[in-house]
Amino acid sequence: MLPKSLEEVSADRIDDMYRSLWINPLPRAPVIGVDKSIEILGGYAKPHLDELVAIAEGIEGWPMQKSG
Repeated sequence: MLPKSLEEVSADRIDDMYRSLWINPLPRAPVIGVDKSIEILGGYAKPHLDELVAIAEGIEGWPMQKSG
């Protein structure tokens, strides 16, 4: 008997799941230009702009570890 957290799955079920990945193409995102990309990303950042600027202005005081 399997533990409660495990599920018994037939090989046919696994084959069907993977076959579906190959037969049915994944949906593609629309191709957009740079200006539209900046507009979309800016929409996410704009509500937090003051906080981001405050962090950026204070970053000089943060201890930095040199790589290499």
